Amino acid sequence: MDYLFPCEVDSENQGEFRVRFPDLPQLEVCCTSVQGVMHKASAALITTLNGYMIKQLDIPTPSRRAPGQRTIYLPTSIEQKLLLYQTMRERGLSYSVLARKLGKTEIMIAWLLDLLKETDPKELRAALNELELT
Repeated sequence: MDYLFPCEVDSENQGEFRVRFPDLPQLEVCCTSVQGVMHKASAALITTLNGYMIKQLDIPTPSRRAPGQRTIYLPTSIEQKLLLYQTMRERGLSYSVLARKLGKTEIMIAWLLDLLKETDPKELRAALNELELT
């Protein structure tokens, strides 16, 4: 699955831009430039999705981009972590089950899935392979 989240960019006040996400209504970002607001929107999207994972919620499925909307593209490693997390939820796999399969600890799996932390690509690939997602 591609995690391409559509967003709406509005010019709110004189010299201020706002980004809203139809699939994540609680998320709104403002800045004084379009480039700045898109950068902040990307960071805020990652932080929000990480919050979903911490609360053990399903990741919202992005809707199709409507005319006039923009798309936030997430880094490949973030998309892979989201795919791994969501697949674990759908299959009813806990962190401890994946940890046993990979010969890791539960805390190592939590770090592997943390969207705000750098992850060794080999470790991520091994987890994806274990769940047959590559």
